[in-house]
Amino acid sequence: MISRAQSIVTIPSRVSKGEELVVIPKKLYEELLDSSLAEERLLELAKESKRLLKRNKLPKLRSLAEL
Repeated sequence: MISRAQSIVTIPSRVSKGEELVVIPKKLYEELLDSSLAEERLLELAKESKRLLKRNKLPKLRSLAEL
């Protein structure tokens, strides 16, 4: 991931309402968000594949050339 010098940020407890907060650079946040969305989509596709497999509707792949 991104390697940067660490800074200390103090967030008043009235802002965080007792919750723990994490402060990260926006670029890193966007990278994490993109990877999270990709992972979520992959999980959706896996679930759909399992449903198709149960109903014997999943096409059989004989070679990668068929993709």
